[in-house]
Amino acid sequence: MENLVISVDSKEDSFLLIQLAKKLGYKIFSISEKEKRVMAKKKLVQIANENNSETISMQEIDDVVSKVRQQRYAKK
Repeated sequence: MENLVISVDSKEDSFLLIQLAKKLGYKIFSISEKEKRVMAKKKLVQIANENNSETISMQEIDDVVSKVRQQRYAKK
């Protein structure tokens, strides 16, 4: 199974894509901005964490994100 994420700029585009996906028989769902940020943070922790623990707490995620941001902006 493959997943596809499509970002749209308008509700009309979203509506048309949803209708098309339904007609083609695809499963669809939306992801909120908060969910996207949480997924991105988890992925960042997985990349940055050498141990790759199976469960990552939100505190660990926030710590790593803060550390990466500090490193990134300290270089500029």
